[in-house]
Amino acid sequence: MSTQIHTTVGTPFGIDLEATPSSGYLWTPQALPDGIELTDSSFGAAAGAPPGTQGHQHFTLRATRAGHYRIDFLLKREWESQPIATHTVSVIAH
Repeated sequence: MSTQIHTTVGTPFGIDLEATPSSGYLWTPQALPDGIELTDSSFGAAAGAPPGTQGHQHFTLRATRAGHYRIDFLLKREWESQPIATHTVSVIAH
């Protein structure tokens, strides 16, 4: 799975990925490239959803300089070495 984002240097942008943290599976960005900063991460379930329900893991990032970047996210449990899913984000910062 992949996504492409166009952004302006210094402007925060968001990435939302479906997740169910109660299962132990969380999205984790791999080593961020120079020029990309992670500024926040959170999880949100749909309003009124019961505990343990799937929701979205939200990442807020920003580019610190112009360029083309690739960010790889892995969906896995902290104690496992192999992910069950991957998501690649291509960022084009102007």
